[in-house]
Amino acid sequence: MSDGTAVDIYEPVITDLKERIADLQATLENLERIRGNASIGARLGLQTRGVGIIFDNDAFFQMTAGDAAKKYLSAIKKTATINAIGEALIAGGWKTASKNISENLRAILSRHPDFVKINGEFGLAEWYPGRRSTRRQGTADELASAVEEVAATLGGQEERTSTVPSTPSEQ
Repeated sequence: MSDGTAVDIYEPVITDLKERIADLQATLENLERIRGNASIGARLGLQTRGVGIIFDNDAFFQMTAGDAAKKYLSAIKKTATINAIGEALIAGGWKTASKNISENLRAILSRHPDFVKINGEFGLAEWYPGRRSTRRQGTADELASAVEEVAATLGGQEERTSTVPSTPSEQ
């Protein structure tokens, strides 16, 4: 056997191993980007409207609009337009019967306490702790005060209506 023959036998194996090493290196780089830029479950890939995260086609399957939008915004870690949110949710398997997805999502997220609108885009309320969400949450004192007012009003009505017979037989 000559030295030239021995090299030819190993060449395909060496080439295959180099290709596998390159594939593993690319996988490692993608995992490091995912760890640094996205939540678990998201994977980096093609750019989608400037956001380098693409969700699996069942990432939002059987989720409510609020939960799916929260998962999406948590992954991209920035505010997004209602159209971008809608496109991402549909691409991620979120199902809706709505014909106007953007308006449907806008209505849902505008009333949801976990979301705030910042410069025309939606973000998570937890990112803006000093800002009120679009849905006002009353404090315990405000609630107690409202209950007392209603109780006082009802108490006054009972006094006024006590002279009216409650059943026809009392007439």
